[in-house]
Amino acid sequence: MNRTTFNKTTVAVVLVALCGAALLWARAKTPSTTTTADAAGPSAGGVASVVTALPAKMRAPVTTIAWGEVSPAQTQTISFARPGQLAALNVVIGQRAAKGTVLARLTADPLAAATLEQARSASTLAEGEVKRMQALFALQLATTSQVDTAKRVAQDARSALDAQQALAGGRDATEATAPYDGVVMGLTAALGDRLAAGAPILQFGRSDRLRALLGIEPADVAKIHVGDLVTLNPSSSPGPDAPGVLSMEGKVSSLQGLLDPKTQLVNAQVTLSPDVSPMIVAGTRVKAQIVTGSQDGWALPRQAVLTDDRSAYVFAVMNDMAHRVDVRRLSQSQNVIVVSGPITEQMRIVSLGNYELVDGMKTQEKKP
Repeated sequence: MNRTTFNKTTVAVVLVALCGAALLWARAKTPSTTTTADAAGPSAGGVASVVTALPAKMRAPVTTIAWGEVSPAQTQTISFARPGQLAALNVVIGQRAAKGTVLARLTADPLAAATLEQARSASTLAEGEVKRMQALFALQLATTSQVDTAKRVAQDARSALDAQQALAGGRDATEATAPYDGVVMGLTAALGDRLAAGAPILQFGRSDRLRALLGIEPADVAKIHVGDLVTLNPSSSPGPDAPGVLSMEGKVSSLQGLLDPKTQLVNAQVTLSPDVSPMIVAGTRVKAQIVTGSQDGWALPRQAVLTDDRSAYVFAVMNDMAHRVDVRRLSQSQNVIVVSGPITEQMRIVSLGNYELVDGMKTQEKKP
């Protein structure tokens, strides 16, 4: 190899080395620039457009939530005063019945009917014996004592006959009617059953007087008192303030002092206004809000309050930056929610655009 060829080769190697070094330097610089941009985050240069509102002081009721069921305020056990056989049962569970409606019919039990015939025969025989003794006494063939004994036997036979007629029924059938407008709550007898005197046939409840039976958490019992106002809504409804949702009002009428062994809750009873009776049926599950006091709070647009796993919260705009403020819900209506927390009258609370905010994000006010 001559000197000229060697020089060319050397120059080529040096050029390749320089290009490689330049490429490595460029690659080393690129990740550093990208990492800085990523660390800034999308909020570093972004500005959220929001609508704010000023909070207003408001006295809000403090409520305790409970669950329960609507039932008739008065129930009655329907039965017959005499034994017999259930010949007709005209109702089923849940059926409404107006006052005077025939619910069931009882006929004489065959055994009771036989006993009645025996008592009737014994009474007839005893009366005949009295007449016979009186005739013998007139012929001086019987004594006064014998006549008196016959009369006592006849009197006992008549008493036994009266008792059997009352128990077995002097008539063939007896009907049980509805004592008031109501609903059949349960059946305890079936068609054809032979029933003893006073045996229950069915449970009948008033449909025009209702109550709510609630289960209270033991930790909340101390807050609740007889006379507290209660608002109830069917538990299947979307919310107490949704359009068309039935809302009922009542008062706590009784509060037990021990735990229900089945539910491990304390039972409370709420008396409902008669006006709600035509609008709801017994057995409806309800959610109850019991007013246990009142507390000062801040009224905000309902959409201003958000909730996550930690708590309810709002965003307050200070120096054009969004700051999270944790709050506690006190009450709410269709458009307004009342909260408590570290809020002042001068704070501008984000009412629109808060779903995209994070703590410390820049904001820009816009007209609603």
